[in-house]
Amino acid sequence: MMPKKWRNHWVFTGTEEDAVNRDRTLLTLGNLTIITQALNASIRDSDWTTKKTGQDEKGGLCKYSEGIETLSSFLDADEWNEAAIEKRADYLADKALAIWNV
Repeated sequence: MMPKKWRNHWVFTGTEEDAVNRDRTLLTLGNLTIITQALNASIRDSDWTTKKTGQDEKGGLCKYSEGIETLSSFLDADEWNEAAIEKRADYLADKALAIWNV
């Protein structure tokens, strides 16, 4: 959900080391979501608010992901950052362990 090109539209006040950590974190399970190509194209590098609400008349994640258990509860977040990504990763890992009884 945080784009690889987050530097274009995402506020960041950390150090270069923090930026490297962010780059690593965004490639983890907690940041991944399955969305249509059209939705991805319309919100690709947008900031978090725009990703949630969409641009112009096009809807965003809130409109098209409503009811998807592994995503919808995280769309209430005011920010999407490393802590939110790690929280979702833990949630998804717990779900996977419960489903596959590992």
